[in-house]
Amino acid sequence: GKSIHDKCTSCSGNGYVKANKTVSVNIPAGIDNDQVLTMRNAGNAGLRGGDNGDLQIIITVKPHKILERNGYDLNLKLYVPFYLLITRATIKIPQSKGTTDLVIPELTQSNTVFKLKGKGVKHLNSSNYGNLNVTVIAESPKTLTKDDKALLEKIKTSFTDSNFTRYKNYLQDLNNL
Repeated sequence: GKSIHDKCTSCSGNGYVKANKTVSVNIPAGIDNDQVLTMRNAGNAGLRGGDNGDLQIIITVKPHKILERNGYDLNLKLYVPFYLLITRATIKIPQSKGTTDLVIPELTQSNTVFKLKGKGVKHLNSSNYGNLNVTVIAESPKTLTKDDKALLEKIKTSFTDSNFTRYKNYLQDLNNL
């Protein structure tokens, strides 16, 4: 063997130099948390002139403020004033790109799930999309004005318990205890 007396000043005789390098990465649509992207030959230099290694990038996806991801589907809990479920409403909702309109038919029950097909996350290496599942939940007011309360009392007297099947069944079960 040979002994190196005058070592290279930049690599100290190791044959490589530590350096930072910036690379551009294309993140494919639909990638999820903790998935790994591999860039071939973009890693460390190989020893003694060998091929470069691979650069492996572990993906961390920032959570959305409103939407929750479940695979390729998106879920949204949409709290709406109770009267919108009774009367009918059109509400703008977010999707994977931009917004879309959701029509809530009159007399919709709280916790009803609307499935918007193809409005979710794009599948990797495919042209398919997941779904957007919107759960509408009735929200009651925290306070009432005197006029609001009077109006609601008037509305309350116009209904009978037979209009509310679950409540009517509850009252029947309670009386049969």
